[in-house]
Amino acid sequence: MALYLDDQSMQFPARNNDVYLVDMERVEVLEGPQGTLFGGGGSGRCIRYITNKPKLGVTEGIVNGGYGITAGGDDNNNVNAVLNLPFGDNFALRGVIFTDHHGGYISNVFGHDLPCPACHP
Repeated sequence: MALYLDDQSMQFPARNNDVYLVDMERVEVLEGPQGTLFGGGGSGRCIRYITNKPKLGVTEGIVNGGYGITAGGDDNNNVNAVLNLPFGDNFALRGVIFTDHHGGYISNVFGHDLPCPACHP
């Protein structure tokens, strides 16, 4: 299966491609074979992530945030922001920034053994 971000291939050996979908126009799932358009990696099918393009003549910003609590664990939070800035009539810049933290809920402390339910009923 071929993975593309806009027109750039995301085929990296031994890598997990984890795309954070913040500022996407659309996600295309193309059934295969797609080898003619996308090369040998697209012989099965292809997934394309299409990002939003900069907008001419429009200044805009978007901020989203979230917070959550995991019982017995750490807090969860996420923040993302998008900024579109036009410069004249022929150039615009669009930027995205994000952070995402998932708090854990398992105490994995080095040097502490968990009691065995079979040994200590």
